[in-house]
Amino acid sequence: MKTRSYIVWVIIFVLVASACQNAAPTAKPTIPATPPVKTSTALSLPSPTPEAPTETPVPIPTKTLSPTETPLPEQSPTPLLPPLASDQEILVSVQVSGDAPSFTEKDYPGYHLPSMILYSDGLLIWREDLDKAFQESVLSTSEICAFLANLQATGVFETQGNGELGADDPIFSGVTWDTFAEGGQSYTITVNGSPSRKVFFGLHNMEYLIPEVAAMFDVIDNFHPAGLIPYVAENYFLYINEGTDMADFYSQDLTAHNWPKEMPKLKELIGDQAERELELTQEQVDLLLPYFDAAPGIEVFSQNERQYSVVLRPLLPNETPGFTIPNRWEVLEYSLPFECENE
Repeated sequence: MKTRSYIVWVIIFVLVASACQNAAPTAKPTIPATPPVKTSTALSLPSPTPEAPTETPVPIPTKTLSPTETPLPEQSPTPLLPPLASDQEILVSVQVSGDAPSFTEKDYPGYHLPSMILYSDGLLIWREDLDKAFQESVLSTSEICAFLANLQATGVFETQGNGELGADDPIFSGVTWDTFAEGGQSYTITVNGSPSRKVFFGLHNMEYLIPEVAAMFDVIDNFHPAGLIPYVAENYFLYINEGTDMADFYSQDLTAHNWPKEMPKLKELIGDQAERELELTQEQVDLLLPYFDAAPGIEVFSQNERQYSVVLRPLLPNETPGFTIPNRWEVLEYSLPFECENE
C-alpha cells in the first residue's frame, strides 16, 4: 500500500511540474505588453500639432479688417470742406466802392466790380484804378501759393470781425462812429477757400485798422501782376438811367454824345422805366465800345433833346446776364484744387 501511495505522489508531482513549465510561456507575453503602452503614449504627444493652427487662425485677417484701426471718417477731410463747385471759383477778390460805409445801387451798374479777382484756376483779372480798363493774366500754382502765403503771414485769419459792426467791429481800434461814417472810398477784401476771410473798411479809417488787417491791405496794395493783356469779355450789358444824375455821381466833366443811329432808340430801350438793364449783342458792343475810354465806364448820351446816363459793363467769368448784387458778407469755404509746399 505504501508503494502504491508513493507512486501516486510521484505522479502528482510530475503533473504539477509539467503544468508549471507549460504555464511560463503564456506568462511571458504579459511582460512585453508594457512597451506598446509606452510607444502609444509617446505618439500621442504630438497630438497638439493639429491644434497649432488654432493659435494663428482666421483671427489674424479679421484683426486687419477691424474698422477701429482705420477710421476713414476721422481721417478724410471731405466732411469738413466741400470740393470746388466748378473749375473756376473765386479765390481772392478786392472790390472798391466810392460810397462807404454801405453800397448803393449806383455802385452796381458801373462800379460794383472788383479791382482784382483771382480764380482758383489761376486766371487773374485786374485793373489799376476805377477809371482803367480790365486786364488779365494767368498765375501759376506756385505764384498763387506765394500770394496766399503772404496773406496768411499777416495773421489776419486768426482775427475776429469783418467790418459789419462799423466802429464797434473788432477789425478797428480807437475809431469813433463820427469818424467811421464820414464816407469815402472803401474796400471789401475776400479770400475764399481754406482758410477764408472777408473784411470791409473805408480808406479814411485805415489808421484805425488792427495791424493784421492793415498788413493784409498792404499785401493786396503792393501786388502787381506781370504779363497783363487786355481783358476781352464774352458778354456785356448796358445800363440806362434817364437824366445825368448817375453820370454826375462818377464824373463832373462828361460831354454828351449823340446816340448811334444803328442802335435802337434810347426811349424805346428804356420804355416807361426810369432805368433799364439790357443784354447786348456783339455787334452792339462793337458800336458802343469806341465811346468809352474803359469798360466798365459811364457816358452821357443824348437823343431827341433828352439825356441819359449809360453804363457799358463787361461780365466777368463768374457772372451771367441778369445776375444780382452778391452778398457782401458771404465767404466760400472749399478745398483748394492744389497743394502748396508751405502748408
